[in-house]
Amino acid sequence: MLLWKHGADLINKITALSIQLAAPALVAVLMAEMFLGIANRLAPQVQIAFLGMSLKSLVGLLVLWAGWFFILKQTSIVAENWLEMLSNIVMSMKPYKVLSP
Repeated sequence: MLLWKHGADLINKITALSIQLAAPALVAVLMAEMFLGIANRLAPQVQIAFLGMSLKSLVGLLVLWAGWFFILKQTSIVAENWLEMLSNIVMSMKPYKVLSP
């Protein structure tokens, strides 16, 4: 396999992993934002923006804490795959032996 194919494969795996790890917190913060928008419509005299800043941070951290076991499990699996991929990249960079006549 060519070196640029290994690089493209590595970028693809890094992007997929980052989306997998960030998705639960992003969805939870989006849901909190929707809840705050509904609360702002129901009680416009309450300053929801100030409450929302701390609430969204708290929700993101709680989701991260709740999913920590799964994050560690996924990271260990991916680390093994990356070591295998790096080994393949190093093996593909070995120079070819030139046969002398």
